Amino acid sequence: MKTADQWWEDVVKDDSLFNDWLLKQYHGELTAAIRIRKMAKDYELTPLQRTVIHRIASDESRHARWVRDILLSRGVNPKDNYGTNRYWSQTLDIDKLDTGGYSFEDLCAIAYHAEDMRLNRIVVLMEQTGHPDIAEIFSRIYLDEIFHANAFRDMSTPEALARYKEKHELGKKAIGLVA
Repeated sequence: MKTADQWWEDVVKDDSLFNDWLLKQYHGELTAAIRIRKMAKDYELTPLQRTVIHRIASDESRHARWVRDILLSRGVNPKDNYGTNRYWSQTLDIDKLDTGGYSFEDLCAIAYHAEDMRLNRIVVLMEQTGHPDIAEIFSRIYLDEIFHANAFRDMSTPEALARYKEKHELGKKAIGLVA
């Protein structure tokens, strides 16, 4: 188990690990955009919620393009399907997701916890990278992710946030993070 700082120390020293992490980021951004757009279709939303959800999905698509550009500049051809994600396999039941088994507030709670964790990792990247070009792109992503985390938290409920905190901790453990 590692802190975000310890994790980053390992990743930044090894181009293979760094590229693998970037590929996972690319896939995560693509997947997030798709799942968030699905939320807009599958749930009754207020006009404000619909606007926020569409903005977040659009942001995630833009982030995927930015990360794809980083990968291409590093000579890595990104794949649109990157396999199983250890974090999500612990925090999200895909069958339940596909059948509408989650409430909108539940999905917002799940998304909030993931975005909040991502913010911590991006801060480490921005502060400790030997790659200022990549840090600059992730600093733009960071600003959007702050909005996403706050929006998902605000569209959820305290009960849903508490209910999914334990699954979030299991997800962090699955990827080897303690903080």
